[in-house]
Amino acid sequence: MAIFLAFSISYSLSILSEKPLITFAVSVLTAAFLFWLFSQFLAFMRELYAQVGNSAFMGPLIGVSFILASVLTLAKVDFTQQTRKVFTFSGLAFLFLALSFIAGTIIISKGNPFSTPSIVGWRSFKFKGNAYLATETGRIVRYDSKVDSTKKMPRGLSDAFLDYSFSAGRIGFMRNSRTWRGANQAEACVANLDGAQETVLARFYGADSDFNGWTPEPNVLISPSGRQVAFAAVPPRQGRARSIPVLFWMDVDGTGRMSRRLDFYRKGYIELIAWLEKDNSMVLRMMETGIHESTERIVRLDLASGATRFLESSSKQLDFYWNYASTVAPNQEALLFTSRDPTANAGKLKILDLKTLGIKDVCETKPLLFYSLAWSADSDNFAFINAGSLWVYSRSKGELREVWRLPDKDRGMCFDWIGEDTRIALIDAKPNPIQPDIVILGQDFAVEKRMRIPKQFTPSKGYWRIWGLVQKLLLVSEEGGLWRLDLKTDEWKKVY
Repeated sequence: MAIFLAFSISYSLSILSEKPLITFAVSVLTAAFLFWLFSQFLAFMRELYAQVGNSAFMGPLIGVSFILASVLTLAKVDFTQQTRKVFTFSGLAFLFLALSFIAGTIIISKGNPFSTPSIVGWRSFKFKGNAYLATETGRIVRYDSKVDSTKKMPRGLSDAFLDYSFSAGRIGFMRNSRTWRGANQAEACVANLDGAQETVLARFYGADSDFNGWTPEPNVLISPSGRQVAFAAVPPRQGRARSIPVLFWMDVDGTGRMSRRLDFYRKGYIELIAWLEKDNSMVLRMMETGIHESTERIVRLDLASGATRFLESSSKQLDFYWNYASTVAPNQEALLFTSRDPTANAGKLKILDLKTLGIKDVCETKPLLFYSLAWSADSDNFAFINAGSLWVYSRSKGELREVWRLPDKDRGMCFDWIGEDTRIALIDAKPNPIQPDIVILGQDFAVEKRMRIPKQFTPSKGYWRIWGLVQKLLLVSEEGGLWRLDLKTDEWKKVY
């Protein structure tokens, strides 16, 4: 493609000048400019459509544009009129290039240049009755329950990593954007829930930054009171000395920064799990990766003294399920996590009481496969999927029970707690796999309501997800878009 493009530009420009060196120089500059413009165009298209169609045709289209412009110029213009020759060729080349980019837009967007990016399940979350949904392109769309509509969030949140932290009307996140040269630009940020009033706490690039060259961990943690925020980062390596990670915490406006070196070597990652303000301590999760095994440890760190206490340690062989699932209760008083028992070669689901730091086993299974760990709003119940069934555990009762057998492995593994209730919404594909039902399980986990999903939503392939809000459900599918179900009126509405 590059050879064809260079040849076509050189051939076309040769009709404007009889000086080979000038023709060659202008051809190289023109080809470089078009390559840059084409790269920006592809980046723009990926921003709009995520997975773009075939783009290899753009080079030949640009080359053909130059050749057509030169042929028509030869046919129409008297070459003794130098000025007219240049203007005619330039106008025709611009016209054909514009048509090439229009055709490219249609092909790259797979025939629908005015489509909106699809919403995906990963990077999506809910908080305070609203849902924050990620699109294929990484943009965040916020569904507001009060106005019953979606709105694009500011660009900053769209570049964030997977982990977000919420507290007292604020959201903390680690942003990682790229320059047009492909360089990473990571920043630790705090903003309001609508993305406004963003504060950049640290920039991990730029000669004028205290953190230039540091490697940040991919999450930011806000304290339960919402007054402070923390993140961890690894300094640049100096010679043979080990790069020991450092924990930083400060006020949400970026002032009053404090730090403490962590007394363990970073081989994998470090995640800030919970902030225990009453004890002036923090719970961290770190994973060290070896050649054949990965070891995960949960650690309590005293912020004043720097003393650490290992609460749990687990190792497993490196395989597809390398990432241990964990989630903190909404009241920040308990941590639900999975680990591996190497002696029994089984997976275990455990609860860490963040007040007493005691650990309790919930259940054990082979292999280590727990999906969709989710707490109820009251922090007493949590649900998860294992072995094709939906299970619920009650902390107050100390009881684990199977509440639903999922008939469809691919589509049935989808549920969520409904808003502030202890009810569960799930998809049941058993009566009609082509057009399944929404099932609402009441507080006793008996079937409270069953509703048929609209045909327009039901996908023939791909994923779908549920988010339970206050008296509302959001359902998203790869083909059907985002729909809202009002549980009071049973009314369906497409909102994206």
